[in-house]
Amino acid sequence: MSAKDELVDVVDEPGKTIGPVSRQEIRRRRLPHRSTYVLVFDRTGRLFVHLRTATKDVFPGHWDVAVGGVLSAGESFAQGVRREVREVPS
Repeated sequence: MSAKDELVDVVDEPGKTIGPVSRQEIRRRRLPHRSTYVLVFDRTGRLFVHLRTATKDVFPGHWDVAVGGVLSAGESFAQGVRREVREVPS
């Protein structure tokens, strides 16, 4: 399954899940959804900054200070954070 076909939960204003739609639909219709963002600091207090890949659907090839991303349908915040952190190149 490509990233654009990945299912993402649409949420209402209080954050309750309404139902899943494709990531492409989330982007096209600018629907509210859950995401995670983690700031990573080293022991000296320096912030980890990384270059987003050129294939990202939002801000491809730009510098980013957060590790994170869109939660998949049914995924908890904790699960999303663990998945996103594992995706960071070492």
